[in-house]
Amino acid sequence: MEDGDRPPFPLLRLPDDPLQLVVLLMRRFDQFALSLVSKQSKEVVKSIGLSSRITIKVDEEEVSIRIHRRITENIRCSFADDQVAINNLPSEMVKPTVTSTRGRHSFTRSRKGYRFEDWLSHCLEVFHQSKVITVLFERLIPHFKSFRKTFESFTILKIMREYTDEEARDLLKLFIPVKKLYLD
Repeated sequence: MEDGDRPPFPLLRLPDDPLQLVVLLMRRFDQFALSLVSKQSKEVVKSIGLSSRITIKVDEEEVSIRIHRRITENIRCSFADDQVAINNLPSEMVKPTVTSTRGRHSFTRSRKGYRFEDWLSHCLEVFHQSKVITVLFERLIPHFKSFRKTFESFTILKIMREYTDEEARDLLKLFIPVKKLYLD
């Protein structure tokens, strides 16, 4: 019998304690991937009590939700600029690429009706966070006013490049950090 001939292992049919132990022993990336499979799998992942900091980064190539545990174990959900505005219709397919630290593992996952703010809510819920910790800007995005509406509050704002006075004023009006502002 070859690997492809075996029936899939019914992981979610395990009793709660062994199931939680199996999920607890998975890599963080695999736990996150499992949380995206179904509502039941999301609840299992939530039940093991994961905790990670959530950051939103707007860099030269993409907008990403970053899930930080340690330097060696991070997850990045990358989005195109046109996928992060609140006015994206639920029927539009938002397809982030989910990558582990240093790109060792990745997948692209689309969920019909799932928008950027839904992905962010999913990350916050699975990793037991009430808000985004840091928002980091290396550039402005076309719909940054609409993008701001996708999350409620955050603790730290980092601005990593020079902007015109008008751009800086608009950015700081919309993105008011709760605790700290870093200007590079």
